Amino acid sequence: MNIKQELENTLPPTMTMTEQEKLAIRYRIQQSTKAKNSWKPVIASIGALLLVAILAITIVTKPEQETIHTSQPQEEVIVTEEKEPDVILTLTDEEKKRYYAQYAKSLEWVHAQKVGLQVSLVPIEEYNRWIDPQVFDQEAKSWVTNHLAIEQEKIAAISPDPIMVNSDGRITKTTYVYIPAILKTLEVTGHFTTAYSPTYGRYIFTSASDISATKPYYVPSQQKWQQTAYKVSLIDGGRTYRIYIEGFFEIAGGVTEKAFTIEFHCDENGTIS
Repeated sequence: MNIKQELENTLPPTMTMTEQEKLAIRYRIQQSTKAKNSWKPVIASIGALLLVAILAITIVTKPEQETIHTSQPQEEVIVTEEKEPDVILTLTDEEKKRYYAQYAKSLEWVHAQKVGLQVSLVPIEEYNRWIDPQVFDQEAKSWVTNHLAIEQEKIAAISPDPIMVNSDGRITKTTYVYIPAILKTLEVTGHFTTAYSPTYGRYIFTSASDISATKPYYVPSQQKWQQTAYKVSLIDGGRTYRIYIEGFFEIAGGVTEKAFTIEFHCDENGTIS
């Protein structure tokens, strides 16, 4: 007897089920199907949550855009009002003479400052820029102010030379003066004495003499400087000599007056700088 025959013998010849048993079987099948289908939305929800979590992690871990900080200042934009064009006046001959004389007075003031500017008026017959004398005067003062500002800027860009002590005890200090487009070097030498002051508890200046400004030896001989006057002022409680010097340069046949100020300082130990 083979296995097939054994199985056939074990089965009953007929199988009879009541209606209640059939209903019970259908109910179990339906419940099993619902249970299987009920997992689908749960799985979908879990998948959606996982997708959101992945996206969130990606956003959080994404590096921020790099911000570069630099110590270099941003370019400064300076807004200035445009200068109004000159109001050229129509004048009579008498008015022109009067205006011309006032222009000349403004230039006299410029020359009196002895800053190194060379300005002059063309003859009245050739002059054609007839503007208000007050406007001309303001322009003349601006020339001086701008010239001195350029001078200070150029001097500040130069490293100062050390003080020199000459064999005779005199002190020499280098300074610079500006004539339009030219920065000139001068050496100011003087005899200074210092002494201890019980009042101040330190050394101070007691005298200054034989002050002279000369051009260095390496300056071409065609360029000449001649000192015409100087004035010494003791300031800062005897710690500083401020020296005002006047003279003129002769360069390429032209003569330019120049005045400048230089200071000598005495420290608490009597060293001059």
